[in-house]
Amino acid sequence: MRVSLVIAAHNEGDKLWKTIESCAQASGKLDYEVVVSDDASTDGSIDEALRRFPRTRSMRSGERQGASPAKASGAATARGETLVFLDGHCKPERGAIERLASSVELLSGRAIITP
Repeated sequence: MRVSLVIAAHNEGDKLWKTIESCAQASGKLDYEVVVSDDASTDGSIDEALRRFPRTRSMRSGERQGASPAKASGAATARGETLVFLDGHCKPERGAIERLASSVELLSGRAIITP
């Protein structure tokens, strides 16, 4: 697996599945996975995202921890060689994820790249 998209989410509503959909569109033929790290959501958005995108995996926290710990939990189960962290309300432009991954690979993984 080349890239893991780790999405931290707490009660994101329809923004979450719009984010996942835009990631799919922005990733093209990239070998990637989506890991949603649920920060104790109660609005059903995680379940709906998993229903709409069955290849998406989720990590669930029983209590609210915040965005950084949620991203760390998602990273712990990620399978990709490169990790891309997103919030549950982002919309990456076409090709953005590929460019981020390529930049990290160009630096042999010894970098943090931000858009």
